[in-house]
Amino acid sequence: MALRWHESVTVPAGTFSCEHWRNDKRNSDIWTSDKVTPSGMVKEVSPHGSMVLTKVITDGPGSHHGPVKQFDMQQMMQQMQQQHQKP
Repeated sequence: MALRWHESVTVPAGTFSCEHWRNDKRNSDIWTSDKVTPSGMVKEVSPHGSMVLTKVITDGPGSHHGPVKQFDMQQMMQQMQQQHQKP
């Protein structure tokens, strides 16, 4: 996983200043922003499909309160691999 560049990304939830990550092994791209909690993910595009952030909930049940956690790309990739391995 390598950081490609920083860019502005517009999704249904708004426009975010993002880090663009490229995973050549999986042929996928992920855009993250420290303004999106708790995961940081704004958009993902891969051969398996794509995901985009559709809404940011800032004050509601289950919303994240407290300091923003530093985005950890390695941790996210491990979680994604575990989800893909589930039957």
